[in-house]
Amino acid sequence: MIFTRFIVTRMRTVRWSCPIALVLCSTAILALPNAVRAQSADLEAALRNVLAVEIDGSGSAKAAEAFSILAAAKPSEIPIMLSALDHANPIAANWIYGSIDAVVNRAQQSGMTLPADSLESFVLDANHSPRARQRAFTLLASVSPERSEAFVSSFLADPSPLFRRDAVEKLIGDAEAKAAGGADESQLLPLYYQAYSAALAEDQINAIAKKLVDAGESVDLPRKFGYLTHWRVIGPFDNSNNAEFDTAYPPEKLTLENFEGKGGIHSDAAHEGKLGDVNWKNFATGADNGEVNLNEALADESASIGYGAAVFTSDKSQDVELRLRIQNAFKVWVNGELVMSQPIGHTGNSFDQYSVPVQFRQGKNLILVKSCQIERPASDPWFSAWQFCVRVTDKTGAAVLATDRKPTPPKTEADGQAVSNGNQKDGNR
Repeated sequence: MIFTRFIVTRMRTVRWSCPIALVLCSTAILALPNAVRAQSADLEAALRNVLAVEIDGSGSAKAAEAFSILAAAKPSEIPIMLSALDHANPIAANWIYGSIDAVVNRAQQSGMTLPADSLESFVLDANHSPRARQRAFTLLASVSPERSEAFVSSFLADPSPLFRRDAVEKLIGDAEAKAAGGADESQLLPLYYQAYSAALAEDQINAIAKKLVDAGESVDLPRKFGYLTHWRVIGPFDNSNNAEFDTAYPPEKLTLENFEGKGGIHSDAAHEGKLGDVNWKNFATGADNGEVNLNEALADESASIGYGAAVFTSDKSQDVELRLRIQNAFKVWVNGELVMSQPIGHTGNSFDQYSVPVQFRQGKNLILVKSCQIERPASDPWFSAWQFCVRVTDKTGAAVLATDRKPTPPKTEADGQAVSNGNQKDGNR
């Protein structure tokens, strides 16, 4: 089945962006339901040994001994091992995956069935980790493909982006099947809008948006993604010999009060820049990908540093993620606190290239970006790129919008490139 195949593929190729904190094995086992923990003391002890494996491989000898116990588990005990994945680091998870595979293979060879009811309950419990739920879904699909696909549509609001993706894909498939059957746009548009609303993946969002636009509808991609579109920018400052990454130019002293022009370093104050005095100016982008092009906003100048500042008004104190696409070395501050720093530039330029969790306070929050353009070689125009994109999301990648978000500016003729707009008020989203 198509959904099962996608989940299996992503499960096997999942990339770990950072080490997962290893939970004490005793705590991990105690987190299992009491009825489950009571079933097998040997299984619990084996799982403790597996969960104790360190990222560097320490403890693998005991894990290898535990593997034989786990591999001999009953099919009905698979949910116990799946629950342990909630607490496993990547090394421990590999041991658990292998153990589950061994139990499944033995069950298939001996004609035993997997616990479909327990697997379905596990999948539908969003409190479990996405990887554990994905593995449970794969097993459920192997037992009953019809049963697993029957509730794929329920994943449209799932906290796991991978489950959400499959639900969106099913909805798109339903729309395409209706279109092939002769359905008109009035029947298709509700399906596409439902898919657009639920989608989190960049490729799906862009594909659905194209279908809507082709049908004569209008979409606001920067709003859908949660891109910051209204900024104040300043620069260029000197970055000769690429040596000024840690130089604290005056914009780094900017505070929310300064930005609003209430005192101190006023937002319209002039500072000594690389090419003469510079001051803060407004810049708004209507680009679908929220791109702030500093070559256009400031100056197409090699070996330079530029800053962008935006204010995000939050309706409450909340944990969010800042997700960036930026090709240059950079620093990011939120409310004066440095939250991310990357001294090496031109290492990539992809969607959600960087992500950092931050806490917004209720009310206004100041986001400041420092972008460092290198002394670019004249022979390679790729190094002339000097832009950044910032979006605000929850942990699933869904957009979090400011309470006073401004309308997205119109695109320019230059393929939706950002435009300077001196008439905008302070860039407070």
